[in-house]
Amino acid sequence: MLKGAYKRRGMKPHSTSDSYRRRQEKVSKAKARAAGGRRLTTTTRQEHKYQMIKLVLSGRTLRETKAMMKAVAVAATAEYMTERDKNNLLALEGGINSIAMTRNQANQLAMIRFQPRRKLPVSRAEAVAQFVMGGTVGSKFDWTRDGNLIRRGKPNPSIKGSSKGKIGKTRVIGADRVLKDFRNLIKALRRIERLGDRNARGSALQKASRGFRATVSQTVSKY
Repeated sequence: MLKGAYKRRGMKPHSTSDSYRRRQEKVSKAKARAAGGRRLTTTTRQEHKYQMIKLVLSGRTLRETKAMMKAVAVAATAEYMTERDKNNLLALEGGINSIAMTRNQANQLAMIRFQPRRKLPVSRAEAVAQFVMGGTVGSKFDWTRDGNLIRRGKPNPSIKGSSKGKIGKTRVIGADRVLKDFRNLIKALRRIERLGDRNARGSALQKASRGFRATVSQTVSKY
């Protein structure tokens, strides 16, 4: 009788971890349901997470704005980004938008408010992604699969919790400081306006709004 590879080397087989066994059981059950004719359902949340992980691991987010925007939209959801960071970014976007909307108006300083805009046709996470990536905030967000996201061959069943542990917490660096600086700038310009000097305010506002750059850091693990 032939011995297995482990026995030939005088070794014992490694025992599989509990987490690995649980995942294999989920995969087997999902495939069994699919084989039995049950519909393969994927929630919107699962689809977005899949696209983010696939894009980051394939490297597309390093070279494509559209791909990066999708990844940031997932990174900006409540599961990964704190509500405070999200509010800071949206308040910055709202303030910069109000600067652009009130340009050249006599009462522009009184109208500028650094707070999140209301009733945008996209989700808050998608608005953060559009703002961070320099897109038009509020425009249609396209989650249609393209490029390497388009699956070749038979689709796999969705497995609940399969992204757990793969996507880390989102880090937003400096947004609170920039928001504070902008608010202080508006206060200072309002004081200058009350003193009668209206010449410098417009150029200072436009220079500050153009100089803003936002970055979001996110980690994705293969396993």
